[in-house]
This record gives sequence, structure tokens and C-alpha cells, in this order.
Amino acid sequence: MTRLRWTHVCFWAVAPVLQQVVTREHNSFAEILTAGVGALVLASLALGAVAICRCFVAPWRAAAAVVSVGLLLAYGYSIRSYLIFAVPSIAPFLHHRVMVPCWLGASIVVGAILWRLRPSFRLDRIERILWLAAAGFTLAIAVSSGVHARTQPMPVGTPDDAGVSRASGLAERPRDIYYILLDSYPSLEVLRDEYGFVDHQFEDALHARGFDLVPNAHSNYAFTALSMASSLNMTLLGDRPSPESSITNNRLMRVLKSRGYALYHIGVMDIDPGLAEVLNYRLINPYVASTLAKTPLEALLPSTLEWLDARRRIPLEFEAVRQVARKPGPKFVYAHVLCPHPPIVFAADGRAIMPWNVARDRRSAFQGQVAFVNRQVESLLEALLAGDGNDPIIVVQGDHGSAGFFDPVGLYVPGMARDRFITAQMGILNAFHFPPGMNATMYPGMTPANSFRVVLNAALDAGMPLVADRSFFSTLTRPYEFREVTTLLRSGAMPSR
Repeated sequence: MTRLRWTHVCFWAVAPVLQQVVTREHNSFAEILTAGVGALVLASLALGAVAICRCFVAPWRAAAAVVSVGLLLAYGYSIRSYLIFAVPSIAPFLHHRVMVPCWLGASIVVGAILWRLRPSFRLDRIERILWLAAAGFTLAIAVSSGVHARTQPMPVGTPDDAGVSRASGLAERPRDIYYILLDSYPSLEVLRDEYGFVDHQFEDALHARGFDLVPNAHSNYAFTALSMASSLNMTLLGDRPSPESSITNNRLMRVLKSRGYALYHIGVMDIDPGLAEVLNYRLINPYVASTLAKTPLEALLPSTLEWLDARRRIPLEFEAVRQVARKPGPKFVYAHVLCPHPPIVFAADGRAIMPWNVARDRRSAFQGQVAFVNRQVESLLEALLAGDGNDPIIVVQGDHGSAGFFDPVGLYVPGMARDRFITAQMGILNAFHFPPGMNATMYPGMTPANSFRVVLNAALDAGMPLVADRSFFSTLTRPYEFREVTTLLRSGAMPSR
């Protein structure tokens, strides 16, 4: 056992991964496998650090102890995230350029104290402390996971076909259904009023391909997880929703699967692989990325990795929809494309745009990324509608708007969001293509909670009643403190500056 005492360094390297796996609401086999790969990568990096440290510190056990203490100090940087959520009013001041020097100074002080006290340290005592801390950490996440499981509300949704007419009304060849969710794509009105951007080519292309745009379209919720849980379960959420599990095993996909549809998910939000075939093009292991985000490397490395990941992933996701379209139907394809959501990596013509160029002119950079995604959508729609005559149903929709890109304070600090900010964050693109002759009723102000009620009623003769079109704003730091903003959004005009 003495020879294995130094392996505490491996535990502390993978501790954040363990915490994420234990506290997640739902872990599929694929997610556990991904977590295992991430843990191996992190453990290998830690052992590499021990080998480097061994060049300066003898013996191995001492080098491992140094690396473990270094990891604990590095994880201390995660206090930044804790403070953002615990004290939202100071979130705008917790920039990396402030926090990194503070963390560095604190680490130097702690390191100096430990170095000064080193003559009184015994290696076996330090190892014992590190393993006791590991045991305490494991017990803490186990207890917190149990508390979380007992207090977490039930997932959003109802039994698969509750309220859905069994009279299918299907044609001999059921229509393929495509749901293209563009993350942070605002309404055309917000693009015009807030960003000074009008893309007549995109609007004309939608109309020419038989799309109807919902006037005065708004999301039901201000952020991705809440918005997706609402649209995929075709309902409004309760006061304490459980969006993650509601997304992974959502009602819409269950209903379509029960009607014989093959299901495909393309994108970055996890759908249960037992429910749909999942096509994921992420370059970065999410567990490695989230572990790095708990350290000062968050200030540089994750941003760089996200930039590289977005440049590679987004074009592959659009191409994946084309590839899946060639598969036999009927099929439901849900593509969640993290664009025009930051990071801003594409100019209008698809060339790479560097972070320093974004910082110089954020609005222009965002305009360029919107123009890029517009061209991608136009090309995709042309391919989907040039098929074998089985004219599909296509929904192109934003999950929420993009006010936080130019004014992040309103996303974090409760009470700071003004009417104009809320309108920009809630306004979304909401466009539908139905085959000619299909009876689908669109109306101004229709929200995503009703999108697929309308689709299922038209495609399956489902007989689903519509829910109330209501919209709720909240902040990232207080996601479940909902403020209803339906009346504000229904005014149909951007509030004055």
C-alpha cells in the first residue's frame, strides 16, 4: 500500500469529473464513456506533471504531493464561478484580468507559507491529509447528490401520448420533420433595431421556399436549457423545472418514435442515445473542458479550444443534416447548432475571425456570424427541399435572442435587465415550412411551446390543444426566479433607448 500512497494525485486530477458524473440528473452509457475518457486524459496529464516535477523534487511521493497541492490551489480559482452565482451584483467586476492576479497572489502566499513550514512536514502525514481530504470530498458529493435527487422536481412532460389523438391521419408516406434550432438567433426585428443588420437575401430565400415567419415571435424562456425543455416537451415549465432530464427524454421525440419515426439528434445538448441516434461533432471532451474551467486556464485555454471547436463543428453539423436527409424515412431530425451564439469565429464569407477583431467591434462581428449562418441555412434548405418529392416539414427557430452578447450585465444581475434588453433577449427567429395543402395554423406571437403542437396536429392529426403563449425572463444566476414579460413582448415594438 505504501507504494500506492502517491496515487492521490490521480484522484485529485479526476475529482471534478467524478463530481459532474455523480451530480448529473441523467447519465447514459455514452456520457459515462465520455467521462471515462476525460478522466484518463486528466490523470495522464497529472502523471506527466509528476514526472516533470520529479526532475526537481525527490522522491516520487514528494513530487506527487506537490502536484496534488498545486491542483487544489488551481481548483481554488473556481471560487470565481461561485461568487458570480452567490453574489450576482458583483459578477460584472469578476473579470479574469482581475481574478487571475488575485488567485496568483494568493497561491504565492500559500506556497510561501508551505515552503517555510516544510521542515516540520512529514511526507506520510501530508499523504494522509490528502487522502482524508479526498474521502471528505467524495462523501460531500455523495451527500449533495442524494439531497439533489430528493429535492429535484419531476421532469417536465406527460406520458407519451397523453392528449394526443390516436387517429394518426398519416399519409401513405409520412412527412419527414426537421427542427433546425439556431442558438441565440434573435428575431429579424432585433437584428434590425439592435444590430442595424438586415439580410434581405435570407428573408427572400425563406419566402421563396414556402416558409412562413411568425410575426412578433418570442421565446418562452430566456436561456437554452429552459427554452429547449419547453419546446421539446410542448408545454410551459413549472416553478422548479428539471430541464436537463426533460431534454434528454423529451415528450416530442417519444411521441414521434411511437408513431414509427426514426429519430436523429445533431448538436451539443445531449439527447438520450436510447431515444435517438446522436451525432456529436465536439472536438473537446466536455469533462476535460469543464475541469480546465475550474482553474486559471479558464482565462485562456478553454476560450481557445472553444474557438477551434466551433470552427470545425458548425459546418460539420450542417453537413450532417444533409447526410441524414438521405436516410429512409419517416424521420425526425433535431439539429441544435450553437451559432450565431458566441464564440464568434466566422466572418460573413466563412473566413476565420480572430478574438481581437471581435473585441474591436462586437456588433459587426456578430453581424458577420449571422450572415454566415444565414448562408448555411439557405444552402441546407435548398438541399432538403430538392429531395424525392416527399416535401418535408421544416422548423427553423432560435432558442432565445442575443442581448447578452452586447450587455452581459442583464444576464447575471437580477433587476438590472431593462425592457429593451428583455425584448432583445426574448425575440427569436421562428419560421415554418409546411407542404402545400397541409392544414397548419400559424398566428402572430406563437411561442415554441406551441410549435410542435401545431406540427403534430398538421402531420399526425394529433388533436392537441394549444397552451398559453407566455414568456418568462430570468437571469443565469437566478434561473428559476421567473418574471412574466408576456405583456411587454406583445406590444410588438422595441422600447426606446
